[in-house]
Amino acid sequence: LKNPLFKTHRGFKAILLGGGPTTQQLLKRSVERGIPIVSSYGMTETCAQIVANPMTTPSGMYTPLKSVGKPFPPNQLQIRD
Repeated sequence: LKNPLFKTHRGFKAILLGGGPTTQQLLKRSVERGIPIVSSYGMTETCAQIVANPMTTPSGMYTPLKSVGKPFPPNQLQIRD
């Protein structure tokens, strides 16, 4: 994203981020380039990603709810005690 000649491939949909927080600078650059950023969560030991929440869209910043996101189909989540 730092390279001024950077262009995305026409089939590119979004960047999935996980493993920790991202910087406002990265989010700002992605908005400037029209690149959607999606925060994702999944335990490395069990799966790559199971839920996702958009942080940016091609048109700008997105204000997500305080949530890690919705599960990817066909996954379902249960809270058990």
